[in-house]
Amino acid sequence: MARGLATQAGIAPEPARVIRRTSVRHIGGRPATTPFRRPSNNLLIRADFLTTGDVVLVRFRSRAIAFASSAAFALLLASSLTGADGVGTDADHDGVPDNLEDATQRTVAVAVSPFGDAFNVSSHLGGSEVQDQFEFWYWAGTFGVYYGVKGGASITYKLEVRSLLEWKDLNGDGRMADTEIVRVTPLGSSAFGGMPVGRTERMDSDGGRVYNFAVSSRDRQVSLNVTIAERFTRLDSLTLTPMEARMDLRMQPNLVNPTAGVALEVRFETDPQDSVRFEDHSWDEQKRFAPAGEHAINVTGTADGRSASAFYSWANGALVSGQSTMIEYGSKSVDPAHYNLTFPYPAAGPQAGLTINHPMAFGINSAAFDSIERATAPPPPLQPDLFLFTGTFAGMAGLVAITVVLANRRRARHEEEGRKP
Repeated sequence: MARGLATQAGIAPEPARVIRRTSVRHIGGRPATTPFRRPSNNLLIRADFLTTGDVVLVRFRSRAIAFASSAAFALLLASSLTGADGVGTDADHDGVPDNLEDATQRTVAVAVSPFGDAFNVSSHLGGSEVQDQFEFWYWAGTFGVYYGVKGGASITYKLEVRSLLEWKDLNGDGRMADTEIVRVTPLGSSAFGGMPVGRTERMDSDGGRVYNFAVSSRDRQVSLNVTIAERFTRLDSLTLTPMEARMDLRMQPNLVNPTAGVALEVRFETDPQDSVRFEDHSWDEQKRFAPAGEHAINVTGTADGRSASAFYSWANGALVSGQSTMIEYGSKSVDPAHYNLTFPYPAAGPQAGLTINHPMAFGINSAAFDSIERATAPPPPLQPDLFLFTGTFAGMAGLVAITVVLANRRRARHEEEGRKP
């Protein structure tokens, strides 16, 4: 009727408006039809607005799923590490778990003699069922070790840096015989007496103190560099334990014959009642604190059925003018309490500017450390747990499923609102 009235009035009729359905391309290539509708402001909704809205929705859905997956992975990771409380960690990378280091840190006191040519180190480990005392001292070229267990036995030994030898391999067998020694330079108190000891101290990364003592002979041919620490610490290629003192013995001999070989002679002394054993492997090597290749003398004292042991060890090789050289030591028992040891360093041509570095150690077989080590068992390795994995996986799947359902509902609600006239 309205159209007829318009015709009678001479007004051209308005063409009927048709609401069309326009195909809109969805993300992923899936076609969908979205109706145009006339809003209250008589403006048509543009198709690209719907496309942008769909993109926002898809991005929300993807991010929600990604978030759910990440959270589920974090849950799985956390559950796999359940029970880890730091036991077995090694913050300072010295090869010893931190909890064992904390339990075996020793109380150390050091002193240098007013006369300058002596020092003393007192080291105690208590707070456990077994307590022990480690004393280490030096005076004018001679070192001493005392070790005692509270309520048990004790042991003492001494080591004198005795002499520097020059020798010629007359028979070509590569070994030093007494008849091949061509010169002897006395060391001991004649070379080190009155020579001042330099002391330095530093704090390790884990809070333990590290002490260093250095002294040279009067003619500078032999120098002794000793390090001792409260806790385990890295020292070059090995781990220095708090139950020992490590020494780098350095020689720069003034040879009368430039083609002669050099040897160091030391004298080991202990009580005649003590048991002395020459070992092919040191305590540090057996415990993997030092690389393979150390010999040792192990001395044990007993009292009332209890024992205490200490050791003196040396590397099987030395650096001779920067070249690694294997050493075949020699030993001679002077009497049941004294042993002479020689360390020959074979000649390799003219020896001008010869330098020799030979590592050694003085230590104890600490009963207190052994007791704490047994009580401080390392943490068990991570083992697969079927129930833990199943529960975590179910939780992960549920979290992802809930997130997908919520995202789908949001999408459906968004599309439904878009269809309302």
